[in-house]
This record gives sequence, structure tokens and C-alpha cells, in this order.
Amino acid sequence: ILATNGIAVRAGGIATVTNTGDGVNTGRISGSTFGITGGTVNVTGNTGLIEATAANGRAIAATGDVTVDNSGFIRADNLGGVAISGATVTVNNAGGKIFGSDLAIDGHAVTVSNSGDIVVNAGGAVRSDGTVTVTNTAGARISGHTFGIKGPSVNVTSNAGRIESIGTDSTAIDATGGTATVNNLTGGLISGV
Repeated sequence: ILATNGIAVRAGGIATVTNTGDGVNTGRISGSTFGITGGTVNVTGNTGLIEATAANGRAIAATGDVTVDNSGFIRADNLGGVAISGATVTVNNAGGKIFGSDLAIDGHAVTVSNSGDIVVNAGGAVRSDGTVTVTNTAGARISGHTFGIKGPSVNVTSNAGRIESIGTDSTAIDATGGTATVNNLTGGLISGV
């Protein structure tokens, strides 16, 4: 599904999407401004590619809840791009890749289970203006430029992988003005610059 000048999939109410393929010849959802958008968005499985290609684009966005099960590639890596955004955001990144320019995952209440790569090249990786809960398994990576994870209430239930921020004076886990609870397991690395 290609929309080079707009939105690939849009629903006024609930959008439920399963995207299967290699992300090149099959299983490709690509819009310039939005890949998938709706009041509620449920991506029940993605093995292909879901993307927004324009500046300030959003690959998956909802005004309400977003649930994503990803083992493929989700990206919005043009200037100002956000890969996944919504009010309540639940992401299971099962060996997949989620790339953004400004943010990879953004919401009010955010829950992330990551066994893949969540990477942002200019902004931060995972942000919440409420509560963010993260599990990061061995070999997994959450990497941002300005921060890895940020919110007023951060709970890293377990980290056996890598949580990092790579920009100058950046913070891997930022709960400034709030609380952070971190369970860093053997082999886990949390690194700021």
C-alpha cells in the first residue's frame, strides 16, 4: 500500500492491520505523512515495512490507543519523524526494528517489550508524559541521541540489553522531576554521554 503524497491507511475509528511480507516487494505500507492513522490503531503483526517518508511524518499514529506487535521494520526517519505515537501505547518489538528521527515511541502511558532495535538518530528513543514501563532483553537495544527513555515516571522492569543516549550531555534514562525504578540485570548496559 503506497501513498506517496499522503496517508496509506486511515480510519476514523479503529484501524486493525496485519502486514506480512519482506517489506520490499510485499508487506509494505508507506505513506508520506502517515503510514497508519486512526482513533485506535491495532497492528496485530508486522513482518514487513510500515513507514512515513516525509518530514514530520508518523509511521503509526492514533488519537487514542496504539498496540503494535512488530517483528519487521517501522520507521519515520526523515526530519522530525515519529515512528509510533498515541495516548496509550503498547509495543512488543519482537526482534524487529523501530527507527525515528525525532522519536521512536511517544505517548502518555507507554509500555514497551523490546527484543530488537529501537533507534533514533536526532531526538529520543522512548518518551512518555505519564508513565513508561520497559523490558529490554539480552541483545536488544534502545538508543537515542538526546535520551534513551524519558518520562516523569520510568520503570525499567528488567534490562539485560543496552539502553543508551549518544549525544553530548545526553541521558540514557531521564526521569527529571519524577521517579525512576531500574532493574539492570547481568549483561545489561545503561550508558549516557
